[in-house]
Amino acid sequence: MLKLNIAYNPYLIETKFLVNSDILRSDSQLNEFKDKRIQLWAKELFSVLKKEFVFKDLKITFKGRSSDFEDLKSCFEGQKNISLDHISISSSEERLKKLKKLFVKIQKGPYEELKSPKIKEYFEKTFSSEFEIGVIATMSSGKSTLLNAIIGEDLMPSKAQACTAKISKIYDDKCKSAFSAKIYSENKVIKEIDMLTSEELKNLNDEGDVDLIEVRGNIKNISSDENQLVLIDTPGPNNANDIEHKNLTYGLIQKDYRPLILYILNYQQLGINDDKALLEYIGEEIKKTGDIQSSERFIFVLNKFDSIFENENDDPIEITIENIKNYLKSVGIENPTIIPTSAFSALLIRGGYNRENKKLRRIRDNRIADFCEAYEEDGLNINNYMNISPALLNKINNRLESEDDEEKIAEYLTGLPALEEYIDEYLVKYAVPEKIKKASDTFVNFIKKEELENKIFEEMKQSQEQLESWKKAIDEMERKYKEDIPMIRKKLSALIEEIKKKMKSKVENYEIKIEKGSNKLRRTTSDQTSSKSNAMAEVKKYIQELQEEYAKLKAEMNQDIAKSLKNEIEKLSVFYEKEISNISGENIDKNLSNMIKDVLKFDVADKINFDENELDNILQRTRT
Repeated sequence: MLKLNIAYNPYLIETKFLVNSDILRSDSQLNEFKDKRIQLWAKELFSVLKKEFVFKDLKITFKGRSSDFEDLKSCFEGQKNISLDHISISSSEERLKKLKKLFVKIQKGPYEELKSPKIKEYFEKTFSSEFEIGVIATMSSGKSTLLNAIIGEDLMPSKAQACTAKISKIYDDKCKSAFSAKIYSENKVIKEIDMLTSEELKNLNDEGDVDLIEVRGNIKNISSDENQLVLIDTPGPNNANDIEHKNLTYGLIQKDYRPLILYILNYQQLGINDDKALLEYIGEEIKKTGDIQSSERFIFVLNKFDSIFENENDDPIEITIENIKNYLKSVGIENPTIIPTSAFSALLIRGGYNRENKKLRRIRDNRIADFCEAYEEDGLNINNYMNISPALLNKINNRLESEDDEEKIAEYLTGLPALEEYIDEYLVKYAVPEKIKKASDTFVNFIKKEELENKIFEEMKQSQEQLESWKKAIDEMERKYKEDIPMIRKKLSALIEEIKKKMKSKVENYEIKIEKGSNKLRRTTSDQTSSKSNAMAEVKKYIQELQEEYAKLKAEMNQDIAKSLKNEIEKLSVFYEKEISNISGENIDKNLSNMIKDVLKFDVADKINFDENELDNILQRTRT
């Protein structure tokens, strides 16, 4: 029997392996997994073990969080003669609380270096960092109703034109008892509302000078105490009103920390074609890394499934879900996470509606009866049709089975609680560890910077004869360091020029298409109305495709600039290692090498910022 011990630390992104109680050989492929997130290598583990070891039975003992253990376990489903044991560690929330207490303690302690305004600024920025959830929807899919069901209040306007008119960001603030809003125009606050209502929000959506509506309130049904959660109401793929909307959508999909995306589909209208380009883009993004997180971050919410209570001719749920899987597979999305919901029913059951409306009260009572009857008589439990982890499914079903109250039973059967639990699980699994790592890095990098300076100083003291030559070398390093900042900016500018050239070519191609469509429209002026409509639709399609290209390219530019900056920092670290080796007269040790890289990442990256607004200017200038 092969015995494999895995100790995984999601906060340092560090894994230790023991094979039959021995450390790994230097040539083992498992060494490549040591400094990578488990979701990146869990699927490869079994094939690597089979390649390197001969075994009939395999026993894996995993020390780490429950959520990471579940991911590992899911990769061994169907494999025979394999057992997995779990040794649990402290939860992310517990560790985050300890880190906050440590920060307070250090601020009161004797170490002045760790009490500087700079480190305090970094630390507070880390803890207040936002975690975004983009909400994308096809037409009439019930996006606003879903958002209202999650926040527990009938706030977001449900008229199609109002929903997509402006970008809305809903910030979770557990301290608020009511929802408030700040209204922006050209990046300036033009209005503030302390007690926001649905009617006011609808009117704001209709105002021409409003760019962004920033809403704050308690999102009760998601436990995001350790994260600054932001729900972003994005336009659907069939919305062509504003290029900024598309920039936001594609930007969210491309972001490095990989925020959640809720893609809402309408159970009643699954014959969708206008979302194909966006779904193909999502499929490409998932395939880039092919890891577990890439799949988990995209949730396909199948809304309005409770229409089956009204239409007996509907296909069974399992067939509908299978059809959606096949459709998503056709655009490159394998094994999607599909969660059926009834947002309207959930909103009614949770009381987020006008209780004076007798019609809604009757619908609410009938819907509760429908859910409970289907559950008891037909065994219809929508949670069992979801592609979610067994642990999460068991948690929901255990609550459902132990519940006596009909309203709570019906609420669990709407699918909303499972969706919210999934979001909670994702935050705990990915967002909280990332926050802990960034916060701890703030401490460590400040300390490493001090250590680096002290180490050089100590080296200098040991040999008085070399003092002058060392001093000159350090002065040269300082001079070179100052030169490097504009050098990197220059390289980034060159990169941007290359991107502009690529984009200009793309834009020209689409402008030719638009011109052809316009000519066709002019030629059909004297033709029948139906022909005019077809030509107009064709021109509209070309315009929409052009906007899609703009948005995609902006997201890609952001990624290219970030990668370029990372590469430059790597080059700088090699330079400084050589310089310090020359000073000390010996090869630099590994610890000092890592220290230099960490300091550069922390210090240099902070000094080189690329204004994202400049991307918009580049995109506009390219066409002139």
